[in-house]
Amino acid sequence: HEGTGGARKLEPDYDYSPPPLWPVAAVEVFRRTRNLSFGHLMYTAAQRNLFWWNANRRLENGLYWFGDSVGNLKWESGYDRSPRWDGLAGNRSPYACVDLSAQMGMFYGSLATLADGIGKSSEAALWRGGEASLAEVVRKKLWHENDGLFFDRHPDSGVWSRPKTITCFWPLVAGQASEQQAASLVRHLSSGKSYFTRVPFPSVAIDDPMFSLDCWRGPTWLSQTYWVTRGLRRYGYANLARDATGRALGPPHRFRLVGKRDPDPAGQ
Repeated sequence: HEGTGGARKLEPDYDYSPPPLWPVAAVEVFRRTRNLSFGHLMYTAAQRNLFWWNANRRLENGLYWFGDSVGNLKWESGYDRSPRWDGLAGNRSPYACVDLSAQMGMFYGSLATLADGIGKSSEAALWRGGEASLAEVVRKKLWHENDGLFFDRHPDSGVWSRPKTITCFWPLVAGQASEQQAASLVRHLSSGKSYFTRVPFPSVAIDDPMFSLDCWRGPTWLSQTYWVTRGLRRYGYANLARDATGRALGPPHRFRLVGKRDPDPAGQ
């Protein structure tokens, strides 16, 4: 409420959207409930939301960009002050963002699952085609062979944004990485000098010079540990996923479930 006592009116912002992960949650609810009314509602809403993303955040090469890459400090990506955005305050030409491009792949996959569930199998096939096409572009355009990681990249100049952040692993979560790429990602995730810290996985690798304990510049965020472990299980690395979960949620943190943590509280 405003100071006058009246209810505050929230105006929609049509040039902003948080990361498009809600269809993944909708699919989980639908799988558990098999509520067809819910499935139809979510399917219709997701199609409308997809239209916005494709109209406002899709590049000519089929990849996607966040407003953060053009200096929009609304932090659309959710990764506030990440080193990915350093030096881009005055940039006006979007970078292809690895996290959003992977999340949109998950969006297409969720649409396909919902379509199958409500009896629209022909439409489901179209969504799966979109998911596969996007995955191919991510593998080709956003994979840095020498570093063995996925990064943001400018679509025209080819310039990379190469801080080793947690976003490098979104194509693992989305199932877009090849088996060989996944193996390389896992080598990074399992390295105690990089990501497999006492509380995995840090938002910036501890051996990256950009690492600090500020916001998304280093601390471990449990939401990201969750997503990365989903990706690990998807590719058959269940043991690493289990070990990471145990470190993140086990003693001495079991009863202190906070959003972010020091990834290496012993300072080693």
